[in-house]
Amino acid sequence: MKPVSKGLLFPECSFDGIVHSVFRHAVNIQLSDWEKTGILISLLHHKFQNAPNALRVAEADGTDWRGLFTPASTVYGRGGTLRFCGGVPIKISSATVPIWTAPCPEVSIRPAKLRVHWKEIDQCLTSLAPAGASFWCTPFFPKSLNGLRTREMAEAAVFPLIGAGSGLTPSGDDYLIGLLLILQVTEPDCHKVLASTITRHLSRTTHVSASYLKLAAKGHFSEALTDLRQAIFSSCPTLVPLQRAINRVLAVGSTSGADTLAGVRAALASATPAFH
Repeated sequence: MKPVSKGLLFPECSFDGIVHSVFRHAVNIQLSDWEKTGILISLLHHKFQNAPNALRVAEADGTDWRGLFTPASTVYGRGGTLRFCGGVPIKISSATVPIWTAPCPEVSIRPAKLRVHWKEIDQCLTSLAPAGASFWCTPFFPKSLNGLRTREMAEAAVFPLIGAGSGLTPSGDDYLIGLLLILQVTEPDCHKVLASTITRHLSRTTHVSASYLKLAAKGHFSEALTDLRQAIFSSCPTLVPLQRAINRVLAVGSTSGADTLAGVRAALASATPAFH
């Protein structure tokens, strides 16, 4: 396995951990300081997007990683090398592996343009909705998120969402990440209160989802999400970049992308007046 890129938060120093979970083309690693950081690091196939806590490696598409890595087995990093118990060592020196960092979002966009982008996201989600109720059509939050500026209101809104739904990353958690993605730019104070509230309730969800939520609370998101945010706040005369970014997000998981996009939609609905 040859490293292709790594996120800014993938550890440079020595570390110890265990394999938390293994998938066809992904491995999650729980470091020994999990109780302190609450963030997993990941080894990803090069076909996946960059992430702040991940190392992407080149590997044949047909290789099933579930036959290469064993859950609960030992893993450690020493001297720029990632080693799995019984596996092949992977060189991860930052001198040879490009470090991926998310771009800073643009915010110089006209209110009318932002409304057009919101409408594009809204129409996309509406077209995906099956007959009857669906998560991303449910107004979990009011159009105005001003209530999230207070700890009490944030608690009331966030508590039912964390861990809500099935899967490795429950729908409620994906929705919250979408909110955090936009509020970090449009309403920093609201983002701060929401992030603090979410952090207090991470024990209600899975380790993997808790890791993503903690990263989002600190302002760190995947490449697909940061690209989406760039497209939303871009003044590009066409919708092509936004449409491409939306499709890339929707390709994540079975419903995770749509659930995250629903959170984005809700945050934008609240943010639009701020751009008048």
